Amino acid sequence: MKRLLCVMIFAGLLSACHPWVGRPVTQLEKKMGRPLSIRSEGENKVYVYRDTLAGYGQMTFTVDQHGIIRDWDATNNVQGVFGGDVFGAGDAGGVLPSNP
Repeated sequence: MKRLLCVMIFAGLLSACHPWVGRPVTQLEKKMGRPLSIRSEGENKVYVYRDTLAGYGQMTFTVDQHGIIRDWDATNNVQGVFGGDVFGAGDAGGVLPSNP
């Protein structure tokens, strides 16, 4: 029973991995088009794209010297209804004012 549970958890984690990791950068460019910018970080290159889901953030793909995608990241800078601060972290003291 424990083995079955371990296999199920492992399969769930494996399926949650992003499908871009391990693919060649040519597939990324074919699917996403030309990047906004390409910058170098050591031996790797970082391809920067617009976040297609949120529309406000950026997605970055780290590509090794062989042209294989090794990592990806997406910013969480999504605009809220009251401006850019979605969770109120920028409020003074982070405390709600009391009613007088």
